[in-house]
Amino acid sequence: MLLLVVASVLPILIFSGVMAYVFWWQQRAAFEQSHLERVRALSIALDLRQSATLAALRAMADSRRLDTGALRDFLDDARDVVAAQGIWSAVVLADASARRLLDTGPGVDSKGANLAAEPLFQLLQGTGRPAISPLVKAPGAEGDYTTCFAVPVIRGGVLRYVLIAE
Repeated sequence: MLLLVVASVLPILIFSGVMAYVFWWQQRAAFEQSHLERVRALSIALDLRQSATLAALRAMADSRRLDTGALRDFLDDARDVVAAQGIWSAVVLADASARRLLDTGPGVDSKGANLAAEPLFQLLQGTGRPAISPLVKAPGAEGDYTTCFAVPVIRGGVLRYVLIAE
């Protein structure tokens, strides 16, 4: 009698075990797929945001005010752009020697600080192309992180300024 019970229950137990494994595997695959889709969506959103930021900086770099040396007027324009962008905290204009000329950041002395030691500035100077910093701890902000974008302002084949969005 015991043999008959074992013989009838054992196939059900084996089937249940196999089905539990198959169900677990399907759930795991679905979980991985949903997270992969989320990561792809975030990647696309970041790429679009980076492209938009670089496009805005390139448009600012084409300003005639930089050609004429009207830096005070450019500073006013830059403040308007920072306000319109919403996620930018500041725009910095540095000359080719890495001296900070203008900074739209609140309470920042816009002149003096040298950016030559900054890796982003060095990368841009070395390549002559727009550059994006990695995610770094924001200066003076508790627990905040930021990414900086820099574009060269080239006139007549010569680097005149570097425009940085923080």
